[in-house]
Amino acid sequence: MMGTAAEEQIREAVNGAPQVEPAPLPQPEEPTIKDAALHGVVGEYVRLIEKRTESHRAALVSLMLGGVGNIFGRGSWFEVEDTRHHPNLFIAAVGKPGIGRKGTAQARVNRPLALAAPDWLSVHKDGIESGEVIIHLGQGEGPEGRSLCAKLSWTRRG
Repeated sequence: MMGTAAEEQIREAVNGAPQVEPAPLPQPEEPTIKDAALHGVVGEYVRLIEKRTESHRAALVSLMLGGVGNIFGRGSWFEVEDTRHHPNLFIAAVGKPGIGRKGTAQARVNRPLALAAPDWLSVHKDGIESGEVIIHLGQGEGPEGRSLCAKLSWTRRG
């Protein structure tokens, strides 16, 4: 099949270009978390289960704090001077598929949070693949007639 002259020039340039090996990507460092972060009930829970799970303690603390903030919602806050600080955190548990223990950490966090707030897990959505899905899901209502948008900040891409 014949192409335009410009397409032929591009094809010749690409085919004649030398092969270049990509540089290896730097390996990320292991996440760390100081003992001071293991404070209060969240810290007690993480210390209790950390020897019985493959999940990283940084993921457990982050996901637990994110979940607690999500349960409390925007109706809770504390004030510093004239500014309200709401308990919302945006957590990204990142790791290799199938071996990163992201889902394991999430499951270890879901159990006590669901005991504390039984309706919370019913609006927890797994397997979110795009922003469009979040928008679509957020158009419904959750428990007590609240918009799901308030709870859909707690999602996990499977």
